[in-house]
Amino acid sequence: MAGMAGRTAPARLERFYFQESYIAELQAMASEGTHTPGPELALISQRDEVLDWREIQARYPKARHILLPNGDHAISDFALHVDGVLGFLGLV
Repeated sequence: MAGMAGRTAPARLERFYFQESYIAELQAMASEGTHTPGPELALISQRDEVLDWREIQARYPKARHILLPNGDHAISDFALHVDGVLGFLGLV
């Protein structure tokens, strides 16, 4: 994450604001090892312009992964995945 400061998102050539101090804040928010989570679902965009999809997949090894080969960071096509998410939550 330290290399993210001032990075340009290649897909859109837009800049985003990221300070080195954010790293400590994000690490403090990490919940790994602090609780026993229930089932997890991860929608992972392989064309994410901010996060490396392989790191996300490794971060949540026990989660059910849905890889989105053409997805972006915002998961702009989320509407296509609502039924799957609702099914995972047991709401359909």
